[in-house]
Amino acid sequence: MPSRQTEYSTEFLSQAFSSAKRLPAQFILKRSARAKRSRIIIRRAGQIEVISPIETSEKKIVAFVNENYYWILKTLEKLAKLKSFTLWPERFVSGATILYRGQLRPMRLLSSPQPPRVRFDGETFIVECVDDNFQLIKKAFIQWFKEDFALELKRQMAIFGPKFSRKALAIRIRPYRSLWGSCNREGVLRLNFYLNFVPTPCLEYVLVHELSHLIHMNHSKDFWRLVGSVLPDYKSRQTLLREYTSLLEPKGGNELL
Repeated sequence: MPSRQTEYSTEFLSQAFSSAKRLPAQFILKRSARAKRSRIIIRRAGQIEVISPIETSEKKIVAFVNENYYWILKTLEKLAKLKSFTLWPERFVSGATILYRGQLRPMRLLSSPQPPRVRFDGETFIVECVDDNFQLIKKAFIQWFKEDFALELKRQMAIFGPKFSRKALAIRIRPYRSLWGSCNREGVLRLNFYLNFVPTPCLEYVLVHELSHLIHMNHSKDFWRLVGSVLPDYKSRQTLLREYTSLLEPKGGNELL
């Protein structure tokens, strides 16, 4: 059964608030037949979503949101402080920058009669091209990032893979808009292509997090103990990764296609 969605103004919630404060965003209620309990999702743009079982009354939903009122405000404040990143420059020209492993790297265009080709010398992206055709150069960058990510992932797996008693059945890479990675019970890991653009410690954290799910398919104390045994500083990596949440926003500067 598909979920049903209803949008409420924050006035809908005010009846349950004892203080005079109001939530600075719209409240969207999604009814789901698969939901076992209510949960709150706050989008990067500040949109509040509450996903609840179909049978849960609006009165209970209001009470649930009220219980989490200060957590919502705190989360919205944190989101407002997050960095805003855009993957692609307005034009591909010498001196323009592109995000790579958490750093803005400059590019230099060189004239070439061949189709656009990208390489990286450790500091600068070298783009060989006939002209500054945006779509063709962007396509060349995406291809370079795919190849580079495959090499980096192979290197990371050689480091972290042996630390786990179970091997991943497969690793699949694609762009996602709501998660950095996942792992299913069959042992298939899915990693977000946008991990190309975050600092390496963040990529390492996501990979170890998902590898840990091969052993514990939950977020229990045992799960976090395992993550911590591999990456003792995983909490600081979590915090750093949150700064790059804006990469997942479906906005014009971040589309891969």
